[in-house]
Amino acid sequence: MSSSVSCSEEADTFVEVAPEGEGARCFKISRAVLKGPYGSVTLKNALEDMGDDCGVWPLPGVYARELEIAIEFMVYRTKNAVPIIPDSQKERQAYAVKELDEWETKFLPPVDIDHGKGFFALLAAAKFLDIQALHQVLMKKQAQFITCHTEDEIRDTFGIKNDFTPEEMAANKKESARIVGLRQKIVGIEIAPDLGTDNAPPS
Repeated sequence: MSSSVSCSEEADTFVEVAPEGEGARCFKISRAVLKGPYGSVTLKNALEDMGDDCGVWPLPGVYARELEIAIEFMVYRTKNAVPIIPDSQKERQAYAVKELDEWETKFLPPVDIDHGKGFFALLAAAKFLDIQALHQVLMKKQAQFITCHTEDEIRDTFGIKNDFTPEEMAANKKESARIVGLRQKIVGIEIAPDLGTDNAPPS
């Protein structure tokens, strides 16, 4: 059984990939999507190396749910011609603080630890498949999560034990408060109201 996801099914050809897991269904991905600016560099390079007679490609460590999300992301970006993330440092900084769009907010999984599933499994898949746009969006979502949550919330989410000394905690809170204040001043975004010198994110 296979699942097809394409940008344009007319006059298009597909690559078939098999995610990790016994009995997992295969997925067909449009070659046009793979070769585009939002595609998987890993699969694009494999396609160039192996040509048309490549059979079904196994993707070790990439599971069906995350693969499905990654494919849908590539197709969505290709169909909607979402602007490419720029290369200059200034433009990348502007992108980093820009809010996720409505589709990204609803579509991407929440930042949490879920025994190898969800957000971090998708992040690992994006890295393995080398889908740069997806990786950047996920990193931005993670950064915004950290910025907009208190220290205790972040520790609870990621299961982080507080092993700082009181002196290190004081220094970290002071520096974090300075960074949060600078961020607010530069981009004018709202930060969690309790994220101050007593509740800054851990460094």
